[in-house]
Amino acid sequence: PDDNGAQFTNKQFKSKKEHEFDTIGRENEILHKLTKPCHPWTNGQVERRGRTIKEATVKKYYYKDEESLKNHLKDFINAYNFGKRLKAIKGFTPVEFVAKKRGKESTEFAQELYNKNLGLDK
Repeated sequence: PDDNGAQFTNKQFKSKKEHEFDTIGRENEILHKLTKPCHPWTNGQVERRGRTIKEATVKKYYYKDEESLKNHLKDFINAYNFGKRLKAIKGFTPVEFVAKKRGKESTEFAQELYNKNLGLDK
């Protein structure tokens, strides 16, 4: 789930146009769920993930420019998705878990994911 920030949805503006985040998710067969507005306690997973990323990047390192931050963020997200075994998903890495759910070999899915442009501003 994501929070209801404008970077994830335009539903708060009652727009009929699909948000780019939803378009990319749909194209990659990813269901986009939003938390309930004005209920921050339902947003725990989203907030924790954001805190994890901040603690590993901007709170720990100085970046000389935006490109340096983008590169480090991409490296961190890839390391997390490919290497972090999570209790919540029975010890699988995020890539292994999603590959299993999609019925693909982990290596096939990992190659697809790795080739995506991760980070800020896509």
